[in-house]
Amino acid sequence: MQEYSSKKFYCQSQEEIHEMQQYLTGELFIYIDNILTMESENFKTQETLDVLQKVVREFLKLFIDWLEVAPAYDAWEGPMLKHPDLYLVSAEAAILQLGETLFESVDLIFNGNKRSANF
Repeated sequence: MQEYSSKKFYCQSQEEIHEMQQYLTGELFIYIDNILTMESENFKTQETLDVLQKVVREFLKLFIDWLEVAPAYDAWEGPMLKHPDLYLVSAEAAILQLGETLFESVDLIFNGNKRSANF
């Protein structure tokens, strides 16, 4: 997570755009979702809570960093509405597109989602 925050989510190549999208909207989102929606009491150990705290802290820092850079990419909103897949070829559109998944993860973390309310 820190890698993307430290470089302000900027990607120099299509490959980097793809890797960032796959990690932040795929792997990281699924990881957070899985931790927060575990129902078995066997998984709710102190060790799990410690891991969760660390991941949430790092994720919230990443989210705040994204909030700081996102306004610089507002001009891409119009073109993205016309071309929904623009984030696949434009680093700027990819950065702005991250918001949807990042906000959904924040929703999970703060129990705005019924699936994570039991954790």
